[in-house]
Amino acid sequence: MKILAIRGRNLASLEGEFEADFTAEPLLSAGIFAISGPTGAGKSTILDAMCLALFARTPRTDQAKENNVKLRDVNEEVLPQSDPRFLLRRGTASGYAEVDFLALNGHRYRSRWSVGRARDKENGRLQSPRITLYNIDKEEEEQGTRSELQARVVELIGLTFEQFTRSVLLAQNDFSTFLKAEQGEKASLLEKLTGTELYSAISRTIFEKNAVAKEAYDKIQARIQGIELLTEEAEQELEARLKESETSLLALEKAKAEQQALQEAVKSTGQQIATRQTQQKDAAAKLERATELLNAARKDYEQGLVEEQRSESEFRTLQQELQQARGLDVRLDAATRSVADTETRLREALARKKEGEDKLKAAQIRQQQSTAEITRLSEWRERYRSKESIAEQLTALLLHLDAASASRQAIEKAGKTIATTKQTAERLVAQLATIRQAAETKRAQLQKTEEAIARSEEELKALDIVALDKQIESVRMERENLLIEQARQAASGDVLELRKKLQEGTPCPVCGSTHHPVVTHPAVTEVPKVIAALTLQLEQLNARKTAYAGSEKQLNQLRQQLLQLHKELTEADHTRTDLQGRQKLAETQIAREEAIRAESQETLAKSLSAANRLF
Repeated sequence: MKILAIRGRNLASLEGEFEADFTAEPLLSAGIFAISGPTGAGKSTILDAMCLALFARTPRTDQAKENNVKLRDVNEEVLPQSDPRFLLRRGTASGYAEVDFLALNGHRYRSRWSVGRARDKENGRLQSPRITLYNIDKEEEEQGTRSELQARVVELIGLTFEQFTRSVLLAQNDFSTFLKAEQGEKASLLEKLTGTELYSAISRTIFEKNAVAKEAYDKIQARIQGIELLTEEAEQELEARLKESETSLLALEKAKAEQQALQEAVKSTGQQIATRQTQQKDAAAKLERATELLNAARKDYEQGLVEEQRSESEFRTLQQELQQARGLDVRLDAATRSVADTETRLREALARKKEGEDKLKAAQIRQQQSTAEITRLSEWRERYRSKESIAEQLTALLLHLDAASASRQAIEKAGKTIATTKQTAERLVAQLATIRQAAETKRAQLQKTEEAIARSEEELKALDIVALDKQIESVRMERENLLIEQARQAASGDVLELRKKLQEGTPCPVCGSTHHPVVTHPAVTEVPKVIAALTLQLEQLNARKTAYAGSEKQLNQLRQQLLQLHKELTEADHTRTDLQGRQKLAETQIAREEAIRAESQETLAKSLSAANRLF
């Protein structure tokens, strides 16, 4: 995890917006830097902003929990002193803390903690803080509750709040807490900080794989020891059995072709049976309708006969009454009404008679139609009487055919599933090959990086920077002394002129000595040359120191690159393991579908054979 930027607004003693961007100059190439300023300038607030954005907590608010002190906010609201919302600057309505960081998965994220007051007023009630997590590289916001987002941040940076405040951010007087922590806790924290947990995992994996490989090797050795060489008689016997197996294989292939032909014939027969079943159902429906029509016609005919007999009886009665009426002319006036009634009844009887005759004719027509339908159905039944046994066993036949149809559908479904799974397996194989090739490339880069790191370390070891600094300081002091001496000589020009006039053996006008060593001393005559040489030497030494710093920076970059390559190789191994698991799963599914298809084929053969026996 690497902090890229810290931002905030209206936190504690920092009013308004503030930002510390470590990806821009001058902080980008500053190396080690310090946060300095007088008390209350906001030094700790910057660190509080980093903790708030990542964990929604700070070390000093956590320490305030022990005091259990309550503080008054606006509108007489009382809140505990340990509430991080008290970091919002007095007299402001809202504030936030924001951190950009590079996560362990290689992506850049932006974590933000913000708080505001109700109605965005300075005297409003403090609202619950809001936490957001944004993936800068993918340009999408992570979703989840506050606890889920905080757990996600811990997963991305690899450190809990306690580990972060004991290693990355040490609160005042907290370094002793880290030193007094238990050995296991310190080891776990140091592993996370230095990235050496990868080597522990690699060591465990190597041990496990070594144990598995040794077990497999022992099994193979045991099997090798249990192998016995065949004698010539046994080898000849195996060759004879191989020839018999080849002959049986040819016979099986021929039988398979015959079976396919038989399956086609059974399929055609099944279609014919389905057609005949449809015809039989249609004929049965027609017979049933004809029977219903015949029964209705018979009822109408019988009812017509009854009505006709009743009409004839009434007509005969009316005729007798008419004759009596004609014979009794004297009673004509008295019987007029009776005659009218009788005539009315006669007309009604004649109408009923005509209606009965019409019904009788219609019934006769329906009877003729029913008779013709019954004759046709009887002829159809006589024509297909040879298939009566099949009809009697129709239920069993349909069961076998349904089983055969279900088996064929299962075979087709299994075939489609096998084809789809094989395509998936082929894609997994291609992906696995790509992952392996990428892993090989990463391993080659890793080896080159390790070699480059080794060379850089050897170069840095070859140069003693402490001795170089001492030499630079010595040359610089010597050069400064000579420059002072040169300036002093330039200031006393008359003295130099007098010294030039001194001759060996001639007394000095000042001291009377006849020996003048100062005249021939190189320090006097060659000071500018020595200063120039020392200046050149100092420049060369500084260039060596600059080159050392550049090599050290390059070494750090190579180490970061090495860690990144280790991380990418680990991810590639995890991806390869996942692809191998999916590939094995696909192979298992193919085997399972093959078994289902074989079982369905066997069921199909049995069902068709049973149907053939019924035919």
